[in-house]
Amino acid sequence: RHAVGDTPKDEERSAADLVVACKSSDAATRLDALRLLMLALGDFRWKDPPAEVYTGYSLAAPPDDQDKDSYRAEVAIRGWFPSGDERLDREAARFLAMVEDIDPVLASSIAAKWTPTSTATDDMHYLVVYARLRGDRTNKDTEIVAYAVLGLDRKLEGQAQRNKQNWNARLVEVLTDLVKKDEDLPGVLLRNKNFIRPAHVALTACFDDAHRKQAARLFLDAVKKDDDFAWSGPLIDLLALLPADEVRPVFRGQWSNIGLRDALLLRLVEKPEEGDREKFLTGLESGQSQVVAVCLQALTQLPRDEAPEHLVPLVRLLRQLTQEPKEKGLRAQVCALLARQTGRPFAVKEGADDPAALKHTYDPVFVWFEKAHPKLAAAAQGGGDDPAMWAALLQTVPWDKGDGARGGAVFRARACVTCHTGTTRLGP
Repeated sequence: RHAVGDTPKDEERSAADLVVACKSSDAATRLDALRLLMLALGDFRWKDPPAEVYTGYSLAAPPDDQDKDSYRAEVAIRGWFPSGDERLDREAARFLAMVEDIDPVLASSIAAKWTPTSTATDDMHYLVVYARLRGDRTNKDTEIVAYAVLGLDRKLEGQAQRNKQNWNARLVEVLTDLVKKDEDLPGVLLRNKNFIRPAHVALTACFDDAHRKQAARLFLDAVKKDDDFAWSGPLIDLLALLPADEVRPVFRGQWSNIGLRDALLLRLVEKPEEGDREKFLTGLESGQSQVVAVCLQALTQLPRDEAPEHLVPLVRLLRQLTQEPKEKGLRAQVCALLARQTGRPFAVKEGADDPAALKHTYDPVFVWFEKAHPKLAAAAQGGGDDPAMWAALLQTVPWDKGDGARGGAVFRARACVTCHTGTTRLGP
């Protein structure tokens, strides 16, 4: 109540009282004083925080270095931190992060909180605090920070806690500031034997170009030695920093991982090679317009190819695109490529853009293909989207003979959720 008094005199008196309360020997009193001080200084920065992770570690209206009450409170807290009371220490550290304490000794006191037995939750909390402090760092602290950052993944392993699943994104925000304040940290992280783990790929986004390339080299060595190393889109992007002749064979080795195909294609199309033609044709089935577009461009850069079986994906794609009025650019790309591959310029000009009108517009292409390659006509039709057809098909499935656990494993391994999610269980 006093912390948000109605008059300047009330506020002046209450702020001084809170500073005194921070010096109390009673942990509960200190804890209450800390929370009231946060409120008196404007409370958490819910709107436009410096980074999402700092919402609860920054003030809505940060005090300047001349703010006497804030400074006195900082000095009082430094005098007893750490207190030995875990909850009090957490909130005291939060307050010091909110005011961006500048005391050089405090950083080492925070760093001492990371131990082999400390929880991942506490480690993350104190990493956020540490990143907010403005005091000088020491080389010893750098090693301890690296230990804390790389220990999170190990401490969380197997817990599958939902509130932890976005930690990598938040950790990247924290690490970005840690690196700004300690240029030695990337090198220390890379030298740590625990750095090369799948979960740590995302951390390299905080590094400068030289350290990112160094990390890419280390991860490339790791995936070559370990066939079971968990791949991801960010890993592909990181490895792409290395010479193409080194990484492309490794990329192609991951083609059977369906969940990675879009990310792999985005790298293979950068300099198309004839050996990847089949992959680019497969990429035309992607649910991402960007991937489809770059695969069409890659096929255009390869030598002309009029093999009928290689025309099927193009005709099938064009048929699908007639159901997507907004994809006029992609339809033009497909039509141009078909004309190049077949040597037949198709005189099509779009008018109305409803699906029925578009199908009529491109009928000359479909009719020609069916007459020229009747045995491939069915393959070029694509999957049906008639609900009645699906209902009839599902009636024939022997549901009682299925193995849900095995199906679930396949569903996850093949990244089926990429397409089969949202408002309908049917894919694109």
